[in-house]
Amino acid sequence: MMKAKFFAEFARALRNYRYERTRSGILFTAQKIVMGGVFEHQIDGGPWLADHNAYALEGLDAMMSCWFNNGSVPTAFYIAPFTNAVTPASSLTAATFASTLSEFTGYTESARQAWTPNGNASAQTMSNSNAPAVFTGGSTAATIRGGGLMTSAIKGDTTGVLVAAARFAADNPLNPGGTLKIKYTVQGTPAA
Repeated sequence: MMKAKFFAEFARALRNYRYERTRSGILFTAQKIVMGGVFEHQIDGGPWLADHNAYALEGLDAMMSCWFNNGSVPTAFYIAPFTNAVTPASSLTAATFASTLSEFTGYTESARQAWTPNGNASAQTMSNSNAPAVFTGGSTAATIRGGGLMTSAIKGDTTGVLVAAARFAADNPLNPGGTLKIKYTVQGTPAA
């Protein structure tokens, strides 16, 4: 009963646009909760650069179904880099991710790389900072412009759920044999 009440409350807030997009994420004003995330990336051992993500409505729906309505819980999450100079919109889905953002699949690994969290949530945060997703440049150079967090491991796949995506502030050249590392941190913060 309680789960259904909370699910309905968040679903109603989304449906009626009773939330605000902030630099930190989505502020559910009535519920006083901010949900947000940050992608960090590094090319060839250079500095780590951080970019706030956009949550996909598809991902928010999936989270609420899992948390508040005993929905199917994904068994794993994967990171997918992209090359188009496009800022992801909240309406983006797993079905449109590869074509809209031009998912980069020219790395040597055979699948999207796993997002492996450090452990249970701590301080309302989960991250893969101890085990970043690593992509090795294939035979052709590419410019990496962002990344997404998905539930499917298959390169270029259009099934599953897109949880979040971010356009990186800077273009990142990935040369053959070069290394791209991506970390993702998700946070929930009580709003004042």
